Amino acid sequence: MEQKLERVMEIIGKADEIMTSEGITKDVKTLEKELAEITGRQQNIEDYHRYSAVTSLKEIAKSALMPNPQEEHVTEEKIREVVMTFLKKSESEQGYWLKWLKMNTGCGSDYLFYPDIIGLSQGYFYGTNRRKNYRNMEKGELRILLNSSLTS
Repeated sequence: MEQKLERVMEIIGKADEIMTSEGITKDVKTLEKELAEITGRQQNIEDYHRYSAVTSLKEIAKSALMPNPQEEHVTEEKIREVVMTFLKKSESEQGYWLKWLKMNTGCGSDYLFYPDIIGLSQGYFYGTNRRKNYRNMEKGELRILLNSSLTS
């Protein structure tokens, strides 16, 4: 795994350098194909351009190696577990779990900014709830509200 990580770091670093100086070239597309082969999933190398403005090369490479989250039946307990352990995770793991929450609940970061949705105190992460008060809603009503916000 460490060799894979190092190679992915090399690919992303080299592609970033090329894109910065020359734009999207055949060499960049070749690197994109190699990245897809190593990670086992389609990649858009442009997603990693200028990564250093946001995160480290190692974390962005770990993100590239993460599998895509899968849709699954989730319980309130699983959602609560993800939320409660979120800040203990690395950036790449946080990215994965945000995608997982979005895919499986439709709410992604709402659970982090409004943890009272799943029965955690309003101040669990960031202080008081700044947007809506979900405290008095039934869980079924809340799921309908949150899921309907995705389709509108």
